[in-house]
Amino acid sequence: MCREAAHGEPGASRPKVEVQERIRYGGVPGGPAPTTPPFARLLRRLRLRARLTQEELADRSGLSVEAISALERGFRRHPRRATRALLADALGLAAPERDALLAQTPLPGRGPQLRPASTMPQGEVPLPPTRLIGRDADLERARELVGRADVRLVTITGPAGVGKSRLALQVAHELAGEFEEVVLASLAALSGPDMAGCAIAVALGAPAGPQPLVDRLAARIGSRRLLLVVDDFELLVPAASLLAELLARCTELTLLVTSRRPLRIRGEHELAVQPLGAAPAAGLFAERALAAAPELRLGGAEAPAIAGICAALDGLPLALELAAPWVRMLSPEALDAQLRERRLDLLTQGAQDLPEHQRTMRDTLRRSYELLSEEERALFRRLSVFDGSPTLSAVRAVYEAAGPLDGELLQLAAGLLDVHLVRRDRRSDELRFGMLETTRAFGRELLRAAGEADATSRAHGRLGDLT
Repeated sequence: MCREAAHGEPGASRPKVEVQERIRYGGVPGGPAPTTPPFARLLRRLRLRARLTQEELADRSGLSVEAISALERGFRRHPRRATRALLADALGLAAPERDALLAQTPLPGRGPQLRPASTMPQGEVPLPPTRLIGRDADLERARELVGRADVRLVTITGPAGVGKSRLALQVAHELAGEFEEVVLASLAALSGPDMAGCAIAVALGAPAGPQPLVDRLAARIGSRRLLLVVDDFELLVPAASLLAELLARCTELTLLVTSRRPLRIRGEHELAVQPLGAAPAAGLFAERALAAAPELRLGGAEAPAIAGICAALDGLPLALELAAPWVRMLSPEALDAQLRERRLDLLTQGAQDLPEHQRTMRDTLRRSYELLSEEERALFRRLSVFDGSPTLSAVRAVYEAAGPLDGELLQLAAGLLDVHLVRRDRRSDELRFGMLETTRAFGRELLRAAGEADATSRAHGRLGDLT
């Protein structure tokens, strides 16, 4: 099925993947964008291969830097033949590359970025409709890691709704000039580890054949300096060995992965993304609220309510974006009050161009919950009975009140930490387990549904000062 899916043969069940074969000048998610024309992709690839900056190519060709930039961005889709000839001379091209540039036709066998639009994979990532807010430090750290010669695998992790995908695509966009090609494979709609290779094959345009899939992927990547962005990997972590083999066989390959849990393969550098601080969270909420209700006036009087909303939602970008449209009906003060009573009921109806699991906070949290074993799920539910950050001793006194669990407590807790459903509270030297309020609300719903609330609450009530 993987070979057929990669080429769309009749009768195939094609994986639903989002693919962008080259990210540049705005290749980040969120809204519609025109397809970059073949000439722009061809010119950029040839310039990068020649190791020329736009300024150097402009100097050699006699064109302006602005003209080179416009051509590579696709703003000038059909340059005059004389312009193409100047560029071919400046690049020192020989046939058939010179002929291809002059004719604005793709070169054969040069990879998916040069295929005609009719054969491009479906689901290219569009431009973002909104700016990235409050991630300067994370962006700088990610750029530094991906740009290091001794780092070839960076995994961006973090809790559900924190903005891992958005950050990764911004990094890929900003570093596109450092690579010959940037390829994006989104695995959001996939559930079986065996489908990871299929999705990557689609993204890379790997040819069908009798060879093992990893051989075809490695041959497609070859010795090119390529950045492969693999998004939403958490459901497919058992397939991490495929990525490890590609790194071993393709010495110029760099991987940027987003996942709610680390891959745990050698050479991995984890970048854990945290919720937004108070000021950027307020800025994000205000921007999204004004987009939903342009007539709204947000001033100093609304600042306390907005701060309350951001605190109630833990500074999670997805939660803030889901809450913001409610200002069409509710004042910030009323919304703050409603969120504290029934936050998950309000955090629904996300944008239709988001992956399905990101359209409500319940769905995105459920995706993390489903990554856990049955014993880890039970521990998560029972931990939600605590209001703050309980000590290990307090957890030991409560976690089996509703029934025994197989496995050592610390091992089970480590599983929750891995997927960011709980976090270690570092404000204390003593080991304490913290939980975001939005996550806690989800856990308590599950605790009640599992019939464990009464026994767990009684045990919690007997703790006294132990917490």
